[in-house]
Amino acid sequence: MTPTILILAAGSSSRMRGGDKLLELVDGVPQLTRIARAALATGCPVTVTLPTDRSARAAALAGLPLRQVILPDPADGMAASLRAGLAALPDTAPVLLLLADLVEITVEDLDTILAAWAQHPDDLLRGAASTGAPGHPVCFPPWTRPALLDLTGDLGPREVLLRHKDRFAGHKVGMVLSGGNIDPQLLAQIIGRGLVRSGRLIRIVISARDVPGSLARITALVAEAGANIDEVHHQRAFSSLSAQSVEVELVLQTRNPGHVAEVVQRLQGAGFEAAVY
Repeated sequence: MTPTILILAAGSSSRMRGGDKLLELVDGVPQLTRIARAALATGCPVTVTLPTDRSARAAALAGLPLRQVILPDPADGMAASLRAGLAALPDTAPVLLLLADLVEITVEDLDTILAAWAQHPDDLLRGAASTGAPGHPVCFPPWTRPALLDLTGDLGPREVLLRHKDRFAGHKVGMVLSGGNIDPQLLAQIIGRGLVRSGRLIRIVISARDVPGSLARITALVAEAGANIDEVHHQRAFSSLSAQSVEVELVLQTRNPGHVAEVVQRLQGAGFEAAVY
């Protein structure tokens, strides 16, 4: 039997401070529209659960050949959304469960996991990062339906996966994880720190003579090395250097640690003291 893709889109977006993350534009298209189109492009039937108080979400799906299931009280938690969606599907239908806020999921990703599932239709399968870390979407064969319908509150399908983890052990499908259900500010911090640790975002401090043209020369050298400047801080007062010197702090976008070394060498080769912090 052809799997049905069930998209859970009834969450409150409470971390968005009044905004709606499912209506945020991704490549010029609301995220909910984008992921629904990706699901439909697989050729599978698609059902989407929606809250009663977010008419803009229903509008974002207008004209798409899918089923909308409206929840009377989305505040009952993820389990209520899941139960309502499953109740609208045939009892024997395999279900690929997809969270609506996964901004990096593409139709190619969905086709990949559906193809793998076709080889093991009675198994629980779930998407994974290239590192093997488990993620989304998740494929639930019909035998899991009673356990899914038994969930309550904010207990999600993860509980069912944990009960039957032996059924999907060893099955890995490479897939991009977006972190789309993380608070945007926290996600930005995580990405920023990751860039720093991988040598793709650096802070470099350069000592120079405080004369006209010094800053222009420094930025020209950075450009010649192929780095991109994110921030510039020109310190005179807050510096231990002599009164005739200035400390220039740059935040740069770089390619990798080797590229960082190349930028430093180019600056030092031109007579500037430069150090990465």
